[in-house]
Amino acid sequence: MPNAKQKNRHVEAQSRGPTTLPFHGAKLFHAQLLRPGSSKPNVGEHENLIHQLRYPDTRMDSSVQGQSKVAGGMLLRLRPMRIRADYRLTEAIGIGDMSDAIELAAQLLDICDPKT
Repeated sequence: MPNAKQKNRHVEAQSRGPTTLPFHGAKLFHAQLLRPGSSKPNVGEHENLIHQLRYPDTRMDSSVQGQSKVAGGMLLRLRPMRIRADYRLTEAIGIGDMSDAIELAAQLLDICDPKT
């Protein structure tokens, strides 16, 4: 049976995890685009992904452009939460923030689903 410290680590991991998965889903979506958006120089991988999704190639189908823009906007909203979850480990993640991240993540993964 896990002790209190182990339970706290499990809860901590659960509260930080929902902000990471959407970035992986969006990256897979982006990799499938026939004409991904242009890169933004001198920025990190996540910021570049957000930029490419928010500013897709205009030669793509308009519905795919729309999906890309929405996905990029959602990642932009998730980014501060992901930074807190991944890099500011001394900051607690509240239930409200965790719920917001999970809701956004679910919406984003639906948008990035290749079947839609």
